[in-house]
Amino acid sequence: MLKCSDTEPALQTLRERLDPSAADGVSAHLNLLYPFTTNLSMDDDDALIDVLRDFGRFHIDFTSTGWFGTDSVYLVPSEAAVLTNLVTRIREVFPEYPAFGAVPERAVPHVTIGKRAPLSELKAAEAEVLSKLPIRQVCTTVELWSGPPPGTGRWQRHRTYQLGT
Repeated sequence: MLKCSDTEPALQTLRERLDPSAADGVSAHLNLLYPFTTNLSMDDDDALIDVLRDFGRFHIDFTSTGWFGTDSVYLVPSEAAVLTNLVTRIREVFPEYPAFGAVPERAVPHVTIGKRAPLSELKAAEAEVLSKLPIRQVCTTVELWSGPPPGTGRWQRHRTYQLGT
């Protein structure tokens, strides 16, 4: 996942209330491949290191929000192409893992603000976040995390990979 710590000042208290993954210990993030594996062979780990090093560092601007139906509100990255390119490069090494999340209709880059909460609370959260945009996220690392299904237990970070050199 691509940790989005620069969004935390705007999102943290909202996510603690409205996003089950925050209660599981997962900070604001963009899924790259999910589900993924933590059982990488040394060759696979080296291949991932090479892809991420060669891809380099970049930034993402968040200037708007979006919705999945009426049960999930999220930040929309304005530079989705760079994320799609990064995922494409990773999937060249790991083609068996889905991009941006396991649910096909949600296979779009996003940072969750809240989900599965009353619509009025999600709309209020969206209004609060919109008043704090734009947010620039500087992307220097990718993290490998694992855990049980969201909302059912703590997740843990296994490894941090550097983007660029």
